Amino acid sequence: MTWTFKAFALKTQGRAVHPEWEAEQVSAEVQRIHAEIGQAGPDPLTAYVQ
Repeated sequence: MTWTFKAFALKTQGRAVHPEWEAEQVSAEVQRIHAEIGQAGPDPLTAYVQ
């Protein structure tokens, strides 16, 4: 499974578990999870969008 797919999966799971959360809250939670599991880095789905 690629890192991009994992990031997408975490965001999808976050939205499913917390449908009331704003996009920023879901992204912050994904970043916290990545930091905990040692995969902290830019979000590949949004980091390079200009």
